[in-house]
Amino acid sequence: MIHRSYTIRFVLHRRSDTARQYLQMRVTPRGGKPVSFATGLSLLPAEWDAALGRAKGRSPDAAAANTLIAEWSQLVANVFSHYDSLHIVPTAEQLRGAFARATSESVGVVEYMSQEVGRVTLQAALAQFMLDKQNIATWSQGTVKALQSFRRMLGDFMPDAAINDIDVPWMELLHEWMVKERNQQGVSVNGNLVKMRWFLRWARKKGYYKGEADREYRPKVKGAGEKNRAIVYLTREELRRLESFEFEEPHYRVAKDVFLFCCYTGLRSSDVVKLSRADCYGDHITFTAQKTGHTITVPLNDRAKAILEKYDGCKPNRKQKADGIVHPALPATFLKTTNKHLHVMLERVGIDTPTHHIYYIGSERHDEVRPKYELITTHTARHTFIVTAISLGIPVPVIMEWTGHSNFKNMQPYIAIANDTSIQAMQRFNTL
Repeated sequence: MIHRSYTIRFVLHRRSDTARQYLQMRVTPRGGKPVSFATGLSLLPAEWDAALGRAKGRSPDAAAANTLIAEWSQLVANVFSHYDSLHIVPTAEQLRGAFARATSESVGVVEYMSQEVGRVTLQAALAQFMLDKQNIATWSQGTVKALQSFRRMLGDFMPDAAINDIDVPWMELLHEWMVKERNQQGVSVNGNLVKMRWFLRWARKKGYYKGEADREYRPKVKGAGEKNRAIVYLTREELRRLESFEFEEPHYRVAKDVFLFCCYTGLRSSDVVKLSRADCYGDHITFTAQKTGHTITVPLNDRAKAILEKYDGCKPNRKQKADGIVHPALPATFLKTTNKHLHVMLERVGIDTPTHHIYYIGSERHDEVRPKYELITTHTARHTFIVTAISLGIPVPVIMEWTGHSNFKNMQPYIAIANDTSIQAMQRFNTL
């Protein structure tokens, strides 16, 4: 993989007459020569995908290799992030020294950098934070990408900052910059401040951060609370219209079925992509949620079963193969692409009710009226499932078991919507 300041490759290297080959990491600093690192792992050639640079299959050796590749790639990124912030291209000796200490049990990248240059940069600490948390938590790709984006944002804000530069005035500047320079809505600003507090708590426990900004800076951000949360969902009538609409294009037909499956089960799109036939047991599915790592069992209704039966025997795509999913339950879809497909599809279906989209930038309130299809995303399916289930009279604790919600407070907006729906339904008696 090519980065701005280095290239990293994982390759198999044959060092004996045995069938197994040794896995190596080769890192090439910009303008320098390759530096090789022995991983201590070996694989059969049939277990290696040279194009992807990772192991394939579901064997313990393949799983161990892919875990190591992810961890070592992040460690190398940590090292170069710190040197980049100091405008230094590390020598082979510096690279080997930093990496050796980073992979030891007692000293990580941040400690080594602190010992070498006397300060811990914010970017290096963020990289170590992501590595440590990934080692102990099951993160979805969406969570990883969100934190990567958060790290890049802080690099744009103040690229040379050290972690102990962060105090309340620094946080106030960041808050103001997110609003004025990035034009971020209140929900996004609040989300980034929550990530910042999470990171600083971790850094304090590790001994990297000596300040109190995470405890002292807790502003009320307009538009970030539950009462401001606008839930977009499909009504039962809209759901029926989508279900009965026939699309000619194959990719729209697949996107429709996967979206409807989420509407009928409450699964997140990240969980559907990982769902395999081994997770399906006829009348229910049992899977590990990508976001939380919790095991969830969801009974299957007839509509969900019909969609699964339709795609029995579908082939995995390259990403599913890399994740060891040989027999996927449904075809793989990609978040950004599917969201674009949904906008086109639902416009065709006529799901275009004028819908208020209310948000805040700083203290300024914005109220846009947009056709409903423009506000639909893959996550709308989960909202649709919850609202529909409540309106059908299914007890909220049961729904929470199916969706994996642990906090009843998170269900309140859905309950309010279902109550409004039932009141509107009762008004039909006035027409008798």
